[in-house]
Amino acid sequence: MAIRLWLDSLIQLKNPSNVLSGIGPGIGGTLFDLNTLQEEFAKEMGSVLEVDLYHANPFMPLSDKVVIEKIMNYLSQCDKRFGDTQIVDSSVLRYKEAVTLFGPGSHQYMASTKTSFSNLFIAGDWLKQGPGSHGARGLSQEKAYVSGLIAANAATRSLGIDFYANIIGVEEDEPHVAVAKSTAREIRQTARNLGFDFPFL
Repeated sequence: MAIRLWLDSLIQLKNPSNVLSGIGPGIGGTLFDLNTLQEEFAKEMGSVLEVDLYHANPFMPLSDKVVIEKIMNYLSQCDKRFGDTQIVDSSVLRYKEAVTLFGPGSHQYMASTKTSFSNLFIAGDWLKQGPGSHGARGLSQEKAYVSGLIAANAATRSLGIDFYANIIGVEEDEPHVAVAKSTAREIRQTARNLGFDFPFL
């Protein structure tokens, strides 16, 4: 579910993208400050916000008015400044069963940026990751964004256009994270060597 809010006053947020929790049982979300993220809203007099909810099944049958009231009540609990603003305009978009479901072994069927068509390139957080892919892995908006840049670069290259998006690599893992990953890999390999083929290993 995607809720967009136009407010009558400008609320400066510390971060342009904010993870939300506690909205409802099992519901997660992200709050985006579109004034900061999208040029078309940069000069708006009031805040333009987007709240994307994941696993929002309990909100699906509710009216737009009730959904917006719940979101504004939630935001007011997070930041009291939201309690002093009025909504100028709003929209609520519902995407039922729109989340991609992944399971053990599904990685082999995931697509990569390049396709069998020489002029077709794809992007999204559902693309295959691994050697040759960017470090922004997992199911994330960051991976979707970066894979979009990679696809755009591939498209311009195929057209002979000398213009490429600059893609900044991710930082190396901190030492304790690198050790934990290495240990996990060794445990998985040892388990496989002993004949265990548990899918989550």
